[in-house]
Order: sequence, then C-alpha cells, then structure tokens
Amino acid sequence: PIFEDTQLFARGVGEETDIVSKEMYTWEDRPRAQSEKAQMLTLRPENTAGVVRAYIEHKLGDSGLLQKLYYIGPQFRRERPQKGRYRQFFQIGAEAIGPV
Repeated sequence: PIFEDTQLFARGVGEETDIVSKEMYTWEDRPRAQSEKAQMLTLRPENTAGVVRAYIEHKLGDSGLLQKLYYIGPQFRRERPQKGRYRQFFQIGAEAIGPV
C-alpha cells in the first residue's frame, strides 16, 4: 500500500531516527466506527518495512525457502529537497528473506 500504519515504520526504522521524527507525512485517520480508535497513517518513506510486513502477514516464511521479493513505487519524504530532487520519488529495490 502507498500508506501504512505509522507504527510499522517506527518499529522498522527506529522511533528516534530522522525519518520517523522529521521526514514522514503522517496523519490521523478517522475511525470507521465509534468503537474503533483513530489510526495514525503514513505515506511510505521506504519499502523494506512494508515488504517484511507482507512477508509475515502472508506467511511466506512457512515454505522454509529463500524468498526473493522486489518493489517499484513512489516514496515520500518530508525533507528539504536539493536541486533536482523531490519529496516524492520512485524507488526500485529487492529483498531476500529466509534461509540461505
């Protein structure tokens, strides 16, 4: 997803890092029902945390095999961009997770 629960990045990248404390676009989402609490959402500043979440959520480790995953997509960082750089950028990456 283009946005995730903020805690995913806080746990994955570290709560005290510059990315979490200064560079994320974060907002409070309204609860869908009165019994729910509001959720903090963040436009993804990087993809590794989301890939690991999907790996766990979809039980990709259950096969016992090395999983090779890739991603291509926009990232968002609330930083002061240098000349020729933007707050939204595309990133291509790959992750290998599991036994070698």
